[in-house]
Amino acid sequence: MLQSPIDDIEVLPGCPVCNMLFTTDRDDQVYCSKKCKKKAKRLRKKIEHEHYCCNCGNIFFSNRPYQLYCSIQCANLALGPRRKQQGIRRRDPRLTKEYRSLQTIVNCARGRAKGKGMEFNLDKEWIIKNSLIEICPYTGCKLTLPIKGKTRYHLCRSLHRINTKKGYTKDNTIVICTWANLSINEFGEEVFFEMCRAVSIFKTLSRKS
Repeated sequence: MLQSPIDDIEVLPGCPVCNMLFTTDRDDQVYCSKKCKKKAKRLRKKIEHEHYCCNCGNIFFSNRPYQLYCSIQCANLALGPRRKQQGIRRRDPRLTKEYRSLQTIVNCARGRAKGKGMEFNLDKEWIIKNSLIEICPYTGCKLTLPIKGKTRYHLCRSLHRINTKKGYTKDNTIVICTWANLSINEFGEEVFFEMCRAVSIFKTLSRKS
């Protein structure tokens, strides 16, 4: 007498996820479908990362093994003063690109002053104050950051000594654009302003004509 294939099938008590009865011919099958198997895997991950909130004490689940707070509100309540300090630190002018660019220029000037034996007293406070300047005081042009691939850009920040016989001091150094600084160093302030006036007069007359 032939044995029915139904006799080899074992009836399990039920799927641990959906609690539904199912039949299978495999000894190692636990879940009724792949969907329930994936769901159980996600639940196991949540159980592995069960946390207690350090602020309210509630139990919560997270995929982050070192999460301390159940929500942003609890984190703000627990870390309020420190988060405010972090916000001030992010808005610090020393973290801006303008500050870093001017700091590099000042470091180069410090090396030149040391090599020539000139006085130098530009500090961080001076760099912060002058990094906030956006307009060149000689030309009125907007100062910009250096461009990659160019050693010099005419609208970049540059240190200008009002009296060339003195060093880089706070009362003798101002920030102007590069092309104005090069022109003044080469020909002097009088020639620079004379040429600026000549260009302005020529442009005005050409527009009227």
